[in-house]
Amino acid sequence: MEDKIYFQPIKEGRENYFAEYKPPTHGYPFAILQLTFTNEISHNLIAETMEEESYYWLSRYPFPLMTSSFDASGDFIHLDDVRPESHCILYLDPNSQEIRLFWRLLKSEEFPEQEISRNDLLKTYSEVSYRTSKEVESEVFKHAKNMRAWWYLTFVWAVVAPGAFLVLEFFGPEWLAASVFIYSIYKVTETALKMTGRWKKSKREIEKEKETQLMKHHHYHCQKNPEGFLKLKLENFENENRQKIRKQSEELKKNTSMK
Repeated sequence: MEDKIYFQPIKEGRENYFAEYKPPTHGYPFAILQLTFTNEISHNLIAETMEEESYYWLSRYPFPLMTSSFDASGDFIHLDDVRPESHCILYLDPNSQEIRLFWRLLKSEEFPEQEISRNDLLKTYSEVSYRTSKEVESEVFKHAKNMRAWWYLTFVWAVVAPGAFLVLEFFGPEWLAASVFIYSIYKVTETALKMTGRWKKSKREIEKEKETQLMKHHHYHCQKNPEGFLKLKLENFENENRQKIRKQSEELKKNTSMK
């Protein structure tokens, strides 16, 4: 089985939006272009921009292309009011050398009959970094191995270490038993002082108590008004997503202007 290649997306900033172009993976018939608009503009202008960007990217990389658009919150933009559908597909006809544009999803047999080989992709996207399927599998295996190592470490710390501590306490030398005894007396004294209110809390303990009380307060009100909590959570998520997209847009705009 031939090793597949996965190219890194190409991102570029524009005035009111940014473009993210994803080259095709070996075995797929088209590339994907996503336009994310950071400002409110008309659907008609969005559709025209999608067409312009599609022509531009097709001129750079002559592979079939599907274009979609998203708003500042990352939500898909529906263009049914100005176009037959919300997706734009573009390709170069290999026979007539004419560019064909469709505002609908095409069936596999409607795409031009051309075999996009691994070498074709590497030649066309020679300046784009990529990873192979073997490299991706290796990274997944490495991540799983690290997770297993972390689980074993947690198990040793939470289960094995306390057990070993008890064994050492019972069979160990007298100085170790004395140390354990002194530590136990300290913990009992600390607990007694805390229960009688005479334990002087550290700054960290005071802050932790305030945070715990605040969390309980929030939890209580969230239970009293679950619909309001869900609405607030969605609003926070949308605001965070907007800020993330706007920041990414500004960075891409700056990087693109520097090229």
